[in-house]
Amino acid sequence: MPSNLEAGSRIDRYEVVREIGQGGMAVVYEVRHVELGSRHALKVMRPGPPELADRLIQEGRVQAGLRHPNLVAVTDVVVVDRRPCLVLELVDGAPLDEWLLAHPDCTDETRRRIAAQICTAVAHAHAHGTIHRDLKPANLLVLGDERAPWVKVADFGLAKWLHAPNPGVTRAGLPLGTPRYMAPEQIHDGSTIDARTDVFAIGCILADLWGRPAFDEKAIPDLFDDIVEGRFQVPEAAPPDVAAAIRAALQPNLERRTGSVAA
Repeated sequence: MPSNLEAGSRIDRYEVVREIGQGGMAVVYEVRHVELGSRHALKVMRPGPPELADRLIQEGRVQAGLRHPNLVAVTDVVVVDRRPCLVLELVDGAPLDEWLLAHPDCTDETRRRIAAQICTAVAHAHAHGTIHRDLKPANLLVLGDERAPWVKVADFGLAKWLHAPNPGVTRAGLPLGTPRYMAPEQIHDGSTIDARTDVFAIGCILADLWGRPAFDEKAIPDLFDDIVEGRFQVPEAAPPDVAAAIRAALQPNLERRTGSVAA
């Protein structure tokens, strides 16, 4: 299977409509089911070691088991030339960071609505024993305008089950995640990762929502030092209760951090 699929090409029961986007490990296309006419997203893994294919299958299993209106649904898995392709719900939304740039004057009520939907979706995943581990604006797709935003949490490629040993797909002694949204335990050996790891990322996302990143962009070692030492910023625009939630979520000490997204 070629790395890039042309419009009109056939993948199992699906016809490629267009390329939607690219990431480091996969390319995503809009596809049409040739018999039903339904539209979907097709996530195609780039050529690489078997571990990458295993990770995509794990992502599919995780999302297929999590049915929630604020989570992107997985509808099918197809395999072409020994490479897995994940068939997903097609979400016509913008990543949260892009959405915020397009709606800079949205109200606190709108920001709270977005935050609540993110927390509800992640709480659902946690209740079903799954940690996301890579929550960030790029994985939060927002549909609609500021009057009625609707959030879909996507990309469970680094997800881990809470009450089971890591199957090995993402365990290599290396930090996994997106640096500015990684909790201290992800930077270290990862053995203490639990639901509070997602809480930390949500604290960073809350700061983004109210207009000021919790951690400044800088060289990775310096950024990690700031995260581990708890040197974060709280947006001046954040209401008092939101500011308190950010501080509680970004505590580097797990025992002092907010215990759940529902807290």
